[in-house]
Amino acid sequence: MGREGSPTSVARNDMETATPSKDNDVNPLHIHVGDEDEVRLYWRKRQIRQKYCSLLCMLLFGFFIGFGTGAGIFIQKDWGSDDDDDSSSPATPDTIVVADFSDGKPWTQTNDPVMGGDSTGTFTVSADGVGLLAGSVEIVTFLTKCSGGSSDGEECTQDSECPAGFCKRAPGFIKAEKSGTFPDISTCSGFVISCKHYTGDPMGDYTGYRIGFGTQRAPEDLEPHRWSSGFKAPFQAGMVLNDVEIPFTSFSDDWDDATGEIIVSCADDQRVCPHASNLQDLQKLSVWAEGVEGSVHLEIHSIKAINCAGGGTWSHAAAMSSDESEDGGEPDDD
Repeated sequence: MGREGSPTSVARNDMETATPSKDNDVNPLHIHVGDEDEVRLYWRKRQIRQKYCSLLCMLLFGFFIGFGTGAGIFIQKDWGSDDDDDSSSPATPDTIVVADFSDGKPWTQTNDPVMGGDSTGTFTVSADGVGLLAGSVEIVTFLTKCSGGSSDGEECTQDSECPAGFCKRAPGFIKAEKSGTFPDISTCSGFVISCKHYTGDPMGDYTGYRIGFGTQRAPEDLEPHRWSSGFKAPFQAGMVLNDVEIPFTSFSDDWDDATGEIIVSCADDQRVCPHASNLQDLQKLSVWAEGVEGSVHLEIHSIKAINCAGGGTWSHAAAMSSDESEDGGEPDDD
């Protein structure tokens, strides 16, 4: 016989149901009992069901919490894929460093004595990464010839030796050149050189500076000079440090190998202009003092390509259209 008030206090076999009340803890549903063991078995099963129900509820709760967190991460990753793509493929910078002299890679100095000239020059890099092209450009005697008159093409030293003409003096050159791997600048519009020229003489200006790159030769029908390979353009360095812009439209691969002066310009014949393939791999980069007699002292802090973030690759037509639009003119359909 069980304790009074408990389910086992009900007399065996003489009670079919037990109704819940404040004095017992019987399941609200009517319970058919046969004996005390069945009652105990019933309560034991009930306790087990309650434990399993609690465990199942905890598992379901944890599942939904985990599912919600995972779904949030998935949505963030999936819906934010555009941002991820942008970060994995960074946009092209507007300015690309082509040379800043801080990488320790050597530049080769070449002067016109290799062609019989008398010019002298050196190229050095300071501890703080500034390149210096210094020296003197002199007249190349065997290239100084009469221009015009009866003695046209003959060597001379002064105008009196050239009847009805004049003695055309031919200054030589000094240059610094670097070969190797360069960044792709085919989306850019030109170079900017951070430089200055100063020899110590306030009046000592020099007008023969040029920049060159590549190994391309002009079309054969233009009869390119023997030693003129690559693209070249002039630039003027001031006596204070300044950024000098040189658009790619200023370059030509048809230039005079005696003076460095451009013969056929990019504006006159698009075939002599740099093309995207030439800008993707510069191969060589050079700085010249050429075709003008005088003292040279050029400090170069950096050479960069500019306006690179516009998208697409550089072309003469696109560059000319852009220039004409900025000037207020109508772009050329060609």
